[in-house]
Amino acid sequence: MSAFHYGSLIKQARQRLRMTQAELAACWPRDDGGVGVSLGFVQMVEAGKKSVRSERTKRGLCDLLGLEPWQLGLSDFDPQDPTWHPRGRCLLDQTLDLAEYTIQRFEAIYRRVPLPVAAADARAVHQLFAFIKEHQPPAARQEQRFLRLYAQSLIIDAVVLIGYERYEQALTCFREMRRVAEQLGEATWLAHALVGSGIEYHRAAYFQRQAHASSWSATMQEALQHLEGARDYSFQSSRSVAAYVHAYLARVYSAIGDCSRFERAIGTALRLAPSSYGDGTDFVYHPLSGILAEESFGWLELGQPEKTLALQRTISDQIQRDGNHRLEAWIRVDWARALMMCREVEGSLAEGRLFATRARELESPQMQSRARRLAEELRQRFPTVQAIKQWVEELEEENKCKKQSEEEV
Repeated sequence: MSAFHYGSLIKQARQRLRMTQAELAACWPRDDGGVGVSLGFVQMVEAGKKSVRSERTKRGLCDLLGLEPWQLGLSDFDPQDPTWHPRGRCLLDQTLDLAEYTIQRFEAIYRRVPLPVAAADARAVHQLFAFIKEHQPPAARQEQRFLRLYAQSLIIDAVVLIGYERYEQALTCFREMRRVAEQLGEATWLAHALVGSGIEYHRAAYFQRQAHASSWSATMQEALQHLEGARDYSFQSSRSVAAYVHAYLARVYSAIGDCSRFERAIGTALRLAPSSYGDGTDFVYHPLSGILAEESFGWLELGQPEKTLALQRTISDQIQRDGNHRLEAWIRVDWARALMMCREVEGSLAEGRLFATRARELESPQMQSRARRLAEELRQRFPTVQAIKQWVEELEEENKCKKQSEEEV
């Protein structure tokens, strides 16, 4: 065993955060500034069979796992800290380096870890940009990089806000992102901003329609206008951005019952997606399994659940290849709804329960609310099935206990 063995400490911190070794491996900070190592490497470190020698890696692990520097043999002085001026580089350059690293780490872990773990990185980035705007306004040579990273920070802010069901605040982030994108004058960022806003208008319309509000149609048209605008900008960007935009445009076409345009948009997304789709090119981290999930959702909206069920194996296999644990949970809603529409009660209930379990594990209020709505949909469709009544009651009691706990805190 190495004389410099911090593996047991790393293991304890990981377990405290309820991360698996595979999840830690995916977001492990490397000495070259990237993230991700093999599962075997993490296992050997925790077993003391390999040591961690890189100071950059150790400091990254401290940030990731909530450890103090001294616990991994480091001093409080950090040469990666933006307040230090190595080799004449200015303070803002170093701060932007740190912001970029933290954004990349968020994207590496978001699909795999509980929401509060990913939210910690988003919060750190948010605080960095609040500090920059107040204390370190960028010089002309730094402005483009600052604006691009700031736009990325707004996306991850919105992603976390959506997870906590703060939809209006998320929409505000996308509106601010559009302002930044217009300042940049770059089609890629204008497309991203319009996609984000369009998705939120679609979500609002979806809730309005469920509440039988007459305003839902106008809101859905707003969503369509934003996403078609994003499509137009995407033609001036990369294949990855165009594929991403068309996947979400397909969602809105299905919501308004336009089967022809839905099929054309989802087919375009699948054709355009390059083999490297989702690798972060032009800030597209949306994986191929995400495009397939939009197809699955669309067929449900169009009243063709058998086509959703026909995609199960394809989507499951792609989710495994992408390591998309969050979608592995969400896709259960599609399957539960499809089986419900086909009147396969037991199968629908089983998928719903699996989704609710994963929602608890990922600690996502948005997912937990969706589980309750799904249970209520099942109860209304099959009011005499005792097992469904029992599940509804379980979820209601769980939610009641959660609210009481939050009030006590």
